Amino acid sequence: MLERLGRACARHHRIVLVVWLVVAVGVVLAARSADGQTYDRFTVPGTNSQQAIDLLETRFPDAAGASATVVFHATAGTLDDADAKAAVERSVANLKTVPHVTSVIDPLDASAGGYVSADKTIAYTTVSFDQPVTDLPPDIFADLEAATAPARDVRVQVAYSGQIVDAQDKTVAEGGVSEYADDIGLAFAAVILLFSLRSVVAMAVPIGVALFGITLSSSLLVVAEAHVVIGSAVPAIGLMIGLGVGIDYSLFIVSRYRQELHSGREVDDAVAAALGSAGSAVLFAGLSVCIAMVGLWLVGIPYVTTLGVAAAGFVIVAVITALTFLPAVLAGIGTHIDAWTLGHRPPEGATGGAAARWAHLVARHAGAFTIGALVLLGLMAAPTLRMDLGFPSDADDPPGSTQHIAYDLLATGFGPGVNGPLVVAVALPPGSTVGTEASTTSTTSPTTTAAADGGPGATSPGTTVVAPPDAQAIIELEEEAAPLIEALGKAEGVAKASPLLPNEQLTAGIIEVTPTTGPASSATTELVERLRDQVIPTAIAGTALADAQVYVGGQTAVEIDLTRLLSGRLAFVILGIIAGAFVLLAMVFRSLVVPATAAVMNLLSIGAAYGVLVAVFQWGWGKDLVGLDQTVPVMPFIPVMMFAILFGLSMDYEVFLLSRIREAWLRTGDGRGSVAAGVGATARVITSAALIMISVFLAFVTNPDPLIKMMGFGMAVAVLVDATIVRMLLVPAVMELFGAANWWMPAWLDRVLPHIAVEGPSTTEPTPADR
Repeated sequence: MLERLGRACARHHRIVLVVWLVVAVGVVLAARSADGQTYDRFTVPGTNSQQAIDLLETRFPDAAGASATVVFHATAGTLDDADAKAAVERSVANLKTVPHVTSVIDPLDASAGGYVSADKTIAYTTVSFDQPVTDLPPDIFADLEAATAPARDVRVQVAYSGQIVDAQDKTVAEGGVSEYADDIGLAFAAVILLFSLRSVVAMAVPIGVALFGITLSSSLLVVAEAHVVIGSAVPAIGLMIGLGVGIDYSLFIVSRYRQELHSGREVDDAVAAALGSAGSAVLFAGLSVCIAMVGLWLVGIPYVTTLGVAAAGFVIVAVITALTFLPAVLAGIGTHIDAWTLGHRPPEGATGGAAARWAHLVARHAGAFTIGALVLLGLMAAPTLRMDLGFPSDADDPPGSTQHIAYDLLATGFGPGVNGPLVVAVALPPGSTVGTEASTTSTTSPTTTAAADGGPGATSPGTTVVAPPDAQAIIELEEEAAPLIEALGKAEGVAKASPLLPNEQLTAGIIEVTPTTGPASSATTELVERLRDQVIPTAIAGTALADAQVYVGGQTAVEIDLTRLLSGRLAFVILGIIAGAFVLLAMVFRSLVVPATAAVMNLLSIGAAYGVLVAVFQWGWGKDLVGLDQTVPVMPFIPVMMFAILFGLSMDYEVFLLSRIREAWLRTGDGRGSVAAGVGATARVITSAALIMISVFLAFVTNPDPLIKMMGFGMAVAVLVDATIVRMLLVPAVMELFGAANWWMPAWLDRVLPHIAVEGPSTTEPTPADR
């Protein structure tokens, strides 16, 4: 089928190119007219914190908008000084006029209380909006900065944090190296291709096709952002993966096309043969990556599922362009693919050379090389046992960022817990004595946010909530809630607990609990578990709230639940992806041993990448080399996403190498010779493809986002290990040890499993006895 497709695209290459051009223009124009943006919304279905979020969204709709925290710091004197006080008051008045702002607390108002530090040098206010971040104009943060100009004009430092700032502040990335990550990766890829292919034209084709593919993918993603919630990390991860696989897939087909041309085929025939062989491997490898990425659905977290589907979309586009657009480009170029050749170029697909000699050397000492490789991989993977999963806080942002400054100021003035308050949401039972409706009035909570669309729990200091004016009802409610509030305030690890603030109908309430420790501290995690399991059940037992539903939410609680959920389901995801890959490899290579060893080797290479990730990001070994100012925990998303992505990508090299080995095995029946022939035929292309992947991934290490930085570094390490220790050392050694057993499959299973030819029509299969 692919051979026919390649021949049709080659014969009608002008039509194919015009159609693709029209499609590209249409998609790009649609992206420019779409009003979409990325946004991090974390939902953790079935968890205690998600139940708190759902309750707040349902019963506190007036507090469901986004928020931002503004911190004022007197760099000289205090905020009580006349000029500083006047400047802060003018800034607060300006903040109230910003579009979509519903309330702003005056931090210098003595009646509010709790917003000015003891030494009068630090104060903060929370700006509440009437819409979630996704619905607000993209210049709201700029409006906040403009509104606080009076404070900055005197000796008052102003810093910002919260959902609005995280979504719209671009100062960290602007002018930084991360802005040019894709350009850096492309530059290195071009150099690698030039040395590998020794032709400027041959080098330019994979680069051009990959750029064409990621332009389409990125534009489609922008269109999708206008209709579904897509995380902020998705574009960078999609670009990283799309660029890497786009260049690699094109490289494999271009290399096979040149080999067919040099063997004497005409252009159309060479294109058809390249697509029928290397194109089949590209299709299978691409489907393997997509299956692994879509396997993230097993995690059960919408954010992770969306990321996996979006990344799979980049891979699908890369496969489609490689199988249709690239053949038309090759037919248009024809025999000029070798134009502007630089130096001596070894023949494409040569099965001899240094790589084949290396494979024979490994085979002769298979036992020693296997043990050595396993020991090395084990040492690299050892730090994985000490992996600490957690979310970076604003304290982990670059030191000069406004979020980092705000975090430090708040921790200095009010304690670290104010940066990650917990929201205890109480759904009052139907028989409560205060379950009557009352008229509405606005009051302000010392430091409470109703979590809604604004990220994980969306907590930040000081958001407006709604409280009723009925004094008698409030007194009754306070009496009911008093034992719970007292228990929360006296709990170990709690700095303070606010009064219960009811909704308009007095059917639910919010208590904000400020921990003594920061949001990323393990002590805060223990506090959340203790409140849920011990403090709250004991406090409400036998009281009027005995039948109330009480949940511990807020951003910190959501992140704790998210970490626990991802950790618990990682093994489940790994088993699911491995099982799917095992079946696919068994169908392709008609063997049970090959897919089993492939799964083990992939686990080893990914485990080694995990270990290096822990050593660098968590322990700080060489952190300066990756642009880290301080150590950070490994984000819970990283292990599961890295496994899905890397297991899929490692299948690329597995398929290309093993398909050549199997091709030689079917032709000769010589185990050691077929391994050497396969390694010799693919070593240069696989090495080039791996170097391209590594260059692209490492370029994204310059991104200031810890998630992108970790993903880029971890995947670069994994590909390096996979293409060197695994493919060039462990695979030849293990296949030599197993010998003919590599291709063993029970006859009954051989009859049941469908046959999939990766490298086009196969030669005569060996008999069951041969296997």
